[in-house]
Amino acid sequence: MKLEKLWSNWMIPFLTTRAVDSSLFAVAQADEISEFIKRMAEVPRLADMWSLDRQVYALMAAWMDVSQRMAIYHAIASVPWSKAYERYSASFADTEKEDAKDFDWRKGFEAWREIADKELISNMRSRDFLAAQRELLRSVLDLRIRQQEVADSVGRLYGVPTQHDFDDLARQITELRRELRASPTQRSVVKGATAQPDNQERDKIMSDPRYPTFNTFNTFNGFNSFNSFMKDCAENFGRFHKAADVLAATGNVDVDIGATPKTLVMRRDKVELFRYEPTAERTVETPVLIVYGLIGRYTFLDLQPDRSLVRSLLDKGINLWLIEWGQPGRGERWLTIDDYVDYIHEAVHRICHETGHDRVTLLGICEGGVLATCYAALHPEKVKNLVLAATPIDFHADIDDTAADPGLLNIWTRSLAPEDIDHIVDVLGVIPGEFMGSLFTLMTPMNSLTKYNVDLLEKLADKDKLINFLRMEKWLADRPDHPGAAGRQWLKELYHENRLVEGSFELSGRVVDLRAIVAPVLNIFALNDHIIPPACSKALGSKIGTTEYKEIGLDCGHVGLFVSSKSQGSLAEIIAEWLKARDE
Repeated sequence: MKLEKLWSNWMIPFLTTRAVDSSLFAVAQADEISEFIKRMAEVPRLADMWSLDRQVYALMAAWMDVSQRMAIYHAIASVPWSKAYERYSASFADTEKEDAKDFDWRKGFEAWREIADKELISNMRSRDFLAAQRELLRSVLDLRIRQQEVADSVGRLYGVPTQHDFDDLARQITELRRELRASPTQRSVVKGATAQPDNQERDKIMSDPRYPTFNTFNTFNGFNSFNSFMKDCAENFGRFHKAADVLAATGNVDVDIGATPKTLVMRRDKVELFRYEPTAERTVETPVLIVYGLIGRYTFLDLQPDRSLVRSLLDKGINLWLIEWGQPGRGERWLTIDDYVDYIHEAVHRICHETGHDRVTLLGICEGGVLATCYAALHPEKVKNLVLAATPIDFHADIDDTAADPGLLNIWTRSLAPEDIDHIVDVLGVIPGEFMGSLFTLMTPMNSLTKYNVDLLEKLADKDKLINFLRMEKWLADRPDHPGAAGRQWLKELYHENRLVEGSFELSGRVVDLRAIVAPVLNIFALNDHIIPPACSKALGSKIGTTEYKEIGLDCGHVGLFVSSKSQGSLAEIIAEWLKARDE
């Protein structure tokens, strides 16, 4: 059957009927359209059609599947809102009339936020939610595959290189770079170069107009709080005017982050080694190399002068260095954890050459702490001290944790099948920064929903608070993609298989044996960490070979460990005093 006749017999009547009543499109989406597309893609009578045609039909079928999976996901995601409303309404059932007259809508909102947050987090840990999210992810990835197939077919028709061709080229370049890194004579060094502040166009965070909104007034319907609410609204109009003036006078430099002066010492591919300029008399001579993770950027440690672990350590006389991973893209999809540990090895050698020391102290943060730990196990002769902060070691230590919200990232990651992780990396080449950012917002759902509206109202009248808020949001928005091969290792071999603590994690053909760590270790973690549960960090003590081990838990959360006013001075003080006692 010819394509024109097939189209006439099947699709023209369908479109004509729906043109009369467009509402029928919604009714037909899950049945008639899907059935038609399935026939178009599968019937043997289309065997003479071009491959491109079949790929287009498969793409349409994949799009329909995403729509259906999205509807299921939304249905499950809406359940906690109903439960939260019922709980919230019940909590005020016995409220006395006199109490209702003096009701403060802000207190009511805080009560609602607490109830909704618990319901949302509980739902996100449920099997139904995780399964729906997993199925949606699979269907989206399948859609992406179909899109790429069509693009590749068009590319071949016109003789244009395909995505597969570019990926293969990137793989060859990565392998060549590995060979070059192994040859000291090929190393190129940038001397006397000055590092530029992290003040680039990609850091702009206020470009997306689709910020969430939240109708707080209806939540408190039924209480005599209208006058209080309207009074606050009137006050907020004044805040908005003042905030507009503040923002108009605020430039990018005012919300600059990672601005502590530093000098570029070495560059390898996209990875750079910096030396921070001293701000005080040296009290610890041994160089300290900061190793941050690939999820997020180091600027988190240097948000502003009064919330900067970097500046606090410099002010205490620490000889501070930084290895910066840059902005990995699809071209870095083949980089592995092995490669990043090798980058650390190069940086350590360069620091030793520049300073005359034969060993360095590693300060590993979060995922960077895992990299630092692996390096200390593989190259113990180059590590004088190992300092870790919010670092996971035993990725399964939280499984039996009875707390309500910690370990959500662990639970979500373990809900994926190994082939799901392979699918993400194979299709996208990287783990997108936006994808990781969306996972982190799920950990504190109500805060993520209200920080741009209700919470922001409290900051508008205070310029310092507003600027602080913008700096934090700037860091959150600047979340680089995670190299695919390294992400595969991170999720499968560590989160799934827990190889590091089990003693079976291999890098560059060598087993990472934690017992080989003989340097003194300071292990710092947050007691209320909802990203890296304390139990996952504390597991290190019983696995390493050194007898000089100290762990400290601070009363804060994951982010608060580095930026809260409570821990800001204490974290740097703890690290500096511990290093001073071990400096020779």
